[in-house]
Amino acid sequence: MILQGFIEGRAGKGHSIRAINVSLAYLKMFFRVNGFKGAKELEVKRYHQPSTYRKRPEYIPSQDEIRRMACSGGSIRSKAMILTLYTSGLRNSTLGAVLYGDIKDELWKHEIVRILVTPKMKRVDPRACKGNILCYSFISGDAVHALREYIEQRNELYGSTENGSIENEEPLLACSSTNVPPEIRKHTPVKKRSLDEIVKRAAKMGGIAKWKDVHPYCLRKAFESALRNTGLDVKDQEFLMGHILHGV
Repeated sequence: MILQGFIEGRAGKGHSIRAINVSLAYLKMFFRVNGFKGAKELEVKRYHQPSTYRKRPEYIPSQDEIRRMACSGGSIRSKAMILTLYTSGLRNSTLGAVLYGDIKDELWKHEIVRILVTPKMKRVDPRACKGNILCYSFISGDAVHALREYIEQRNELYGSTENGSIENEEPLLACSSTNVPPEIRKHTPVKKRSLDEIVKRAAKMGGIAKWKDVHPYCLRKAFESALRNTGLDVKDQEFLMGHILHGV
């Protein structure tokens, strides 16, 4: 296959495994957008990158600090991402797999929006539904308003249908890299590295002394801490976190 040969050629030229896999992801997305999906989807070998264990220092911001981060993020998109991560408690991979069509109807009708996490999200990101556990999460009012602003702004920039609306199959939070063509960009979920940069920058601008230790996953932990203080039944807390419920 020509594509496989191209990827192997990059490997032969000394490119890093990460760079090769990123190139492959962009190319597969390009072909998928142009009709190569389902039974036609290209099968190209992805290079294995061994994981290395490293315990990173973490700082779990308070609710007030997260509000400051959201207001200091520098863009409507950053505010929407930070508030959605915190108020939903979703894993980074799960949030990236949420499509606009998954919440479109509720987003414009309700102040609290429900997100259903299902195994089908793995079509976008294999890590999106851990353990294939179906669960619900909810986005609060502040996050809903921020998402509406972001969607309206995105419609103006990248609207892809005749009425200027984004498509149901586009990710809720899309990539914004100018290194990627718009047609591919709007169908590509926000990347882990970009999310990490957004959160760190917001933490720094929000005046958090340990901003370097604030990672996107820390917002999930902040959500978990908030749940512990609600008085909810432990099983309800675990369900909202997307954890396995033993004996259920």
